[in-house]
Amino acid sequence: MTGKIVFIAPDKNLADRAKQVISGLGDEIEVYQGSLDEGLKIAKQVVKNGANIIISRGGTGNLIKRNLQIPVVSLETSGFDIINTINKAVTYSNNIGIVGFQNLISAYERVNKIMQNTFSTQITTAVITDGKEADRKIKQLYRLGIRVFIGGYTVIDATQKLGFHGVLIESGNETIVEAIRHAKNILEVQLREKEKTEILKSIIDFAYDGILGVDRDGIITVFNPVAEKIIGVKAETAIGKPADDVVENTRMDYVLKTGEAELGEIQRIGEISIVTNRVPILVEGEVLG
Repeated sequence: MTGKIVFIAPDKNLADRAKQVISGLGDEIEVYQGSLDEGLKIAKQVVKNGANIIISRGGTGNLIKRNLQIPVVSLETSGFDIINTINKAVTYSNNIGIVGFQNLISAYERVNKIMQNTFSTQITTAVITDGKEADRKIKQLYRLGIRVFIGGYTVIDATQKLGFHGVLIESGNETIVEAIRHAKNILEVQLREKEKTEILKSIIDFAYDGILGVDRDGIITVFNPVAEKIIGVKAETAIGKPADDVVENTRMDYVLKTGEAELGEIQRIGEISIVTNRVPILVEGEVLG
């Protein structure tokens, strides 16, 4: 698969864990560390360098989504992540506040019944729509008796500056793997659509005569009526077969290998000679047809 996926982690622990998971999967995904504005700055640079998909988390991921026209896959907090974090938080207090963006609060609500049956705690939630709201929401919950806070990097950073106890919700390996799988699926669809667009563009650009298109393996995928007349073969017979088996002196395989166009070439087919353009279809620098 061509294309580029980049992982931007808001904190060092997540960056280190992501590198470990990616290494285990054998994937080539670059990992950077940067929170909020720093993460956005990194995102802009990697997009300039050709990134197709970005994986991130929390406020950093939301900020990138709002400012860049690129698919951003968010690390969705799992029920296990929440249970594991609450288990750490109860060592400080049974009055726990969960502060975060809507996806975090929704994830907690999905496992709320399990929480009630597992922990004898009082849990209060607060939704933020911007990292700048964290300080105010934390203070509100503290006045209500909350003594330990759970959240992402932005929330925990604000909590520590206020001198309160905070426990960072960390994404488990399974959460990272799922995000990578989702990013790969998006990238595959993205590249497939881009391939179709480039194929169509190339066909339109050279549509003044017979048209024969092949895929990366040299199998015929396009065979227009003019090509039928010139070559003397019906489209239903030609499509799905190797170009070399249908057309004499095609040289399609050579262009697929070199990626270099051959324009205005004389080609002999049976008793006639034709002027041929052989144009490679390039997507992300790879010859696809």
